[in-house]
Amino acid sequence: MGRINGANSDYQYSVEAGGITEVASPDQLTLSIYLCAHNMPSAIEPPLAGEQPWCHGTSAPCPAGNAGDGHALIRLHETEGIQLETNNHTRLIVDQQGKIILAAQDRVEIRQADSEQPLLTIAQDEMQMNINGATISIDKQGNINLKPGRGGTVRVDDIDLVARLNELS
Repeated sequence: MGRINGANSDYQYSVEAGGITEVASPDQLTLSIYLCAHNMPSAIEPPLAGEQPWCHGTSAPCPAGNAGDGHALIRLHETEGIQLETNNHTRLIVDQQGKIILAAQDRVEIRQADSEQPLLTIAQDEMQMNINGATISIDKQGNINLKPGRGGTVRVDDIDLVARLNELS
């Protein structure tokens, strides 16, 4: 059975003291709330023996090792901002400098809440935007494909390409 864990920069488990101790002056203020599907301890619990004694809410440093699926992390950090992270290190970060960073292993999709159709898809080898049947695609070779929606036009530098092609044919 999994667990809901948490840790913050003010407290940590101390083997010497045999319990939770206050960290007098943490380097950075942090608060983490996370799920560990493997029932691994957080930094405020007695550690496991080994290289990774505690789970920190992501697959990589979890003592469960390669069986690390089943994590979800919410982390507040004094200088890094707010971070949401899942098993495969897909992250959404709102940093203190005003940037929003979305990092995914495979692809990013942006869609309306009530739709399964992505408005914007970004992958390693392609970016595609779809709105009302119109599509703009850019592939890894730099090719751009423009497809207007029904009855739509394509304009490049204020030239109506559809009308111009109709004139030429």
